[in-house]
Amino acid sequence: MNYFSSKPDLPNPSRRLINKSGSTNIKCVNIEKQRLYYLLDVFTTFLELQWRWVLCIFFSGFLLSWCTFALLWFALMKWHGDLDNHQDNRTPCVWNVHSFVSVLLFSMETQTTIGYGYRSVSEKCELGVFLLVLQSLVGAMLQALLAGAVLAKIQIPKSRRKTVFFSDRACVCLLNAELCLLFRVGNIRKSEIVSAQVRAIFFKQEYAEEGELLPQSSEDLKLGFEESGGRMHLWWPTTIIHVIDESSPLWTMSPHTLKERKFEIILVLEGSIASTSLSFQARTSYLPREIDWGHRFQPMFKTRDPVAKYEVDFRYYGMKCPTPCTPMMSAEAWRAKQTTRKRTRQTLYSLSD
Repeated sequence: MNYFSSKPDLPNPSRRLINKSGSTNIKCVNIEKQRLYYLLDVFTTFLELQWRWVLCIFFSGFLLSWCTFALLWFALMKWHGDLDNHQDNRTPCVWNVHSFVSVLLFSMETQTTIGYGYRSVSEKCELGVFLLVLQSLVGAMLQALLAGAVLAKIQIPKSRRKTVFFSDRACVCLLNAELCLLFRVGNIRKSEIVSAQVRAIFFKQEYAEEGELLPQSSEDLKLGFEESGGRMHLWWPTTIIHVIDESSPLWTMSPHTLKERKFEIILVLEGSIASTSLSFQARTSYLPREIDWGHRFQPMFKTRDPVAKYEVDFRYYGMKCPTPCTPMMSAEAWRAKQTTRKRTRQTLYSLSD
């Protein structure tokens, strides 16, 4: 399978599908009735708004409802004649209300169920009782919707991924006589990530025979813990290993051709927060220029005291050290070289016998 195209790529070779922060680098344009579609899914749209707009909608919703019902109460009392100068023996719709300010205060007291006990609806005003019930129901529904939506937005675990660190660069070195691609991921919180799963996705660009750029296709890279279903424990920073074998799209790549390729490796960590049981996802990506051939990550553990705790020094989290033993050739060429050496040794051994 040919993973790389020899046709020229589009401008801006530094573009990436996933930014280093984990956000998607995609912009949708020319969508007809886009705002209408967002309004049809208003709850999700509300959750995805920025906090300044959420707070603005939250406060505006309550203020608008108070003022709207204040106008309705004012119109009702104006129609009933409560705001005119009548004798004291007249029964008003709302007791102790004489101006629009007092009507606004009564509207707020009714909807928020403050109940100061100074203003109240008269039992002889049927429309007043109906409006009181209506405002109570609308206020309860509005409070449940807005407060629930704000609480749901607070519980979105977007900030949890900020405490999950990925290495800025990846490494290629020799491990157990095999060329391997290394990443490093770590959790700086004491709370464990439950059922943590890591995926490495290889994105490439392909062209049709007519020269049209096709959508990016992808395949999963096999990681060193596939037998466990991709699950891992992030008790301390872990090095993710991808063995470059025949099934790997990096099989024919050498350090000299690496920088010429057009691909992107996306690292995805999924799991649940132990304290809230909410699922979250953290991502990052690596371009060919962010892969260091012939390097490996430095150890992070200090001298292990049998009594003290394990100490992990994050000063060495992204630091690398060169590995001179790493062959400066593709994994395919390295495997062929190893096979040739093995056959030569076998031949010499048989001749010596």
